[in-house]
Amino acid sequence: MPRITQFDQLTPAQMRCLTHLADGLTYFGAACALHIKVDTFRTHMRHIRRKWGNGSSATLVHRAYATGQVALPEAIEAPVVFDAAELRLWKAVAEHPSPSEIAQALGMVRGDARKAVYALLDKAGAKTEPHLVKIGHQYGLLSGPEPRR
Repeated sequence: MPRITQFDQLTPAQMRCLTHLADGLTYFGAACALHIKVDTFRTHMRHIRRKWGNGSSATLVHRAYATGQVALPEAIEAPVVFDAAELRLWKAVAEHPSPSEIAQALGMVRGDARKAVYALLDKAGAKTEPHLVKIGHQYGLLSGPEPRR
């Protein structure tokens, strides 16, 4: 597991924010669940990005799991089989912060990569990309190492 410095450590509030995103909630939904204002939620997310560098919500959730700062979800067996291309896409979503970088990592054009992400979200039953990352960890399809910044 990657080493955490005091500067990388999330606050309990930041951990709760990422946990709710991993559950498939939007910023608004997560803020409501946490009984805080959306602006406060955005501030927590901005502080996470200051600590860890810019990234998508999905990459931040993956890093939180990979570093052990957010508890891994309970393992369950995948109800369907995912092929090698879908597994590469899943990993790219977890590790690359932008649609362009996801497409580049897969050797695809951005529009095709976006369509593939939507198809994977649908097949996995994920509400959002951070939720897809959580599901990937539940199925044992994603793990460390720590995603790049």
